[in-house]
Amino acid sequence: MIYTVYISIGTNKGNKVNNCLLAIKKIKSISNLFEKSSFYKTSSWGYVDDYFINFVVKITTIYAPQELLGKLLFIEKEMGRVREKSGYSSRIIDFDIIFFDNLIMNKPNLLIPHPKFHLRKFVLIPLLELAPNFICPKHEMTIMELNNNSKDKSTVEKLLF
Repeated sequence: MIYTVYISIGTNKGNKVNNCLLAIKKIKSISNLFEKSSFYKTSSWGYVDDYFINFVVKITTIYAPQELLGKLLFIEKEMGRVREKSGYSSRIIDFDIIFFDNLIMNKPNLLIPHPKFHLRKFVLIPLLELAPNFICPKHEMTIMELNNNSKDKSTVEKLLF
């Protein structure tokens, strides 16, 4: 079976642009990359730190959700990500599965759709580029509607390069 998945990607450590480009290359090695949003410079969400670069990719994959998560966590580790025990922290790379087809999943290590995506402009704005009319299976609203209803006032600036 082939699944369509949206993944949010972010970085705020090291050479951020190179981190993003390497993440794309590594994701292409485990999936078919359909589309990529623009890169966005975004303020930190949940703590004060340096800015992030965030974007979203739309992929197709043969991997089930848990298998894909395992592969994404492996890529994070391979790129030098060290996961803190709790809370928000700086990271070389971060992958979040936002949507996996129209699946709603509540496992201890994987919640789909991502539980906070609708609160975060740094996810909603790149998603808006790729899928403005996609209907979130949990909230039963389009990405455009979720973005219009968002209370997030953080800065999200499209990078042009």
